[in-house]
Amino acid sequence: MENRPHFLHFPHLKKLVLEDFIPLLIDTMSQHEKSSNKGVIPLSRAQIVRQAEDYMMSRLDHPLTLKELSQSLNISHRPIFYGFQEIFGLSPMAYLKVQRLHGVRRSLKLADLEISSVMAIANQFGFWSAGHFSRDYQKMFGELPSATIKNRE
Repeated sequence: MENRPHFLHFPHLKKLVLEDFIPLLIDTMSQHEKSSNKGVIPLSRAQIVRQAEDYMMSRLDHPLTLKELSQSLNISHRPIFYGFQEIFGLSPMAYLKVQRLHGVRRSLKLADLEISSVMAIANQFGFWSAGHFSRDYQKMFGELPSATIKNRE
């Protein structure tokens, strides 16, 4: 004979245990788990984006990937990506590029070009390819970096 409890030999009790008791037990366990995790508050998308933005701004001159960003924040890349999409309408990397381009523009307006070149300033913000930088800059601001220098006051 099997080592099953005696009451499981009755079909109606077996059905009762499988259909009523076990689901109730599982539900009770999950409720206990939820209540024991009350001290753990998940970060909202806004908080995640704020942390990611702070990290990005502190490293404007360093190459950065979404994978590195998510690893540095110890968060999956999905909440970061969706948070940036929701708040800024951009991917995190597109947002970073916009911030870097604005940084270059501010610096070009203030720079002493006898001491520094356009590409030296662009390099400070993580742009390494002159062609890509010029194309992105013109697309963003409607002028070449040289025009920004000429038009500064």
